[in-house]
Amino acid sequence: MSSSSHSTRPKVKGCYQCSRRRIDCDRQQPTCQKCQLKGLHCSGLGVRYRFNDGVASRGKLVGKQLPDVLSYRRTAFRPPLDQPPHAEESSKTGADDGDTPEAIQPCLSHIDGTTQYLLQYFSDNIAPMTTVIDRGFNGYRDLIVPLGETDPLVRKAIVVVSRQHLSLRFGAEMTADITTYGDLIRDLIIRSKSCSLREDMSSMTALLLLHVREMVSGSGDFKLVYGSLRALVNATGQHHGNASSQLMEYVNIQILRVRLFAEALFDETHGAEYLSIHGETSLEFLRFCRRLHPEHEELMTHLFNLITLARDIYIRRALHNPPPQQTIPLVERFRQVTEKVKRYGDVIGQHLLAWAYFVVAAESSTQDHRNFFEGELQSLYRATGCRSVLRGMEQLERIWTAQPTTRWTSLLGGSNQVFIM
Repeated sequence: MSSSSHSTRPKVKGCYQCSRRRIDCDRQQPTCQKCQLKGLHCSGLGVRYRFNDGVASRGKLVGKQLPDVLSYRRTAFRPPLDQPPHAEESSKTGADDGDTPEAIQPCLSHIDGTTQYLLQYFSDNIAPMTTVIDRGFNGYRDLIVPLGETDPLVRKAIVVVSRQHLSLRFGAEMTADITTYGDLIRDLIIRSKSCSLREDMSSMTALLLLHVREMVSGSGDFKLVYGSLRALVNATGQHHGNASSQLMEYVNIQILRVRLFAEALFDETHGAEYLSIHGETSLEFLRFCRRLHPEHEELMTHLFNLITLARDIYIRRALHNPPPQQTIPLVERFRQVTEKVKRYGDVIGQHLLAWAYFVVAAESSTQDHRNFFEGELQSLYRATGCRSVLRGMEQLERIWTAQPTTRWTSLLGGSNQVFIM
């Protein structure tokens, strides 16, 4: 029998959107049914070319067309916790959904190898912490990292976050780049004098990323960093629902999320007021995720309950200061829902419940409840290495010592307050 009779059709990959959502594409053309059902723009089959109509007007890409999608495939590669990474690993990738490993594309030639590695590191290690459900779309990975490929300010902010996390994981072997951090702050100050940061998507994204750095570092810069964002948003008003792009919508939603957690830590009086008035609006990040993942409706209900319950516990303590025994049933209810959520394993973002754990742990008055939440926070710290969790546990010891004579909400917001998100 001739070899021609055995000819086979080459494997056709599914669309990019189904690959990102980790589901099997039905490969219909020009638009697959699964994208149609989700209301997504389907990229179709075949090769995805990496350019659009935009052309750079400055920098090393001047005169060249700008890429509009992520230049490298999200991978499962994570450096071992006991070994520092090396720059040459920046081109390592792993197979995703059975696809052939793929090297970083040459269109990133304007970015040095170390920075390429740090972009990939952020995608693999930081982005999973920030999401609600770690399946499919992740705005930090799928919107903000691609922006960093072409935007020097956002790229610098991503580098700052990645270096900070690496320095905490590997100690003195890889120190945080303080110079880059200082340059980033100066760039933001200079830009604020020439344009409105609220209308400058690069600056707003960089400010958002600085709060991720505070979550990672657990430094005492939280009040300075959040104070800048707070003053900016208060002066221009909170914007939601009128975004002109998917990126702008996502950044605005994440800023609302930052405010939900940060206001409570920044100042007791304003924190209680903000949570009472804007608490529901600030939960848009959960509603956004619910729309993306209708298959996880039950899990999303649990997550809404946990964060709403923690918010209400904070407000009750700050405004009414009830006897500790009155809130024991609320703390127990939170623990029971937490046990249900833990059954979902790594589906939820690693750092999603850090703030809620901290708030309810601070409210806990029984040793059983304190031990439970301390254990959850310790597990979180081991999984992510974020120093804010460790600093938060230290703060809890001081809060528990002051109970029941002092409202624990009044102990938040000092000069060394860390950002727990």
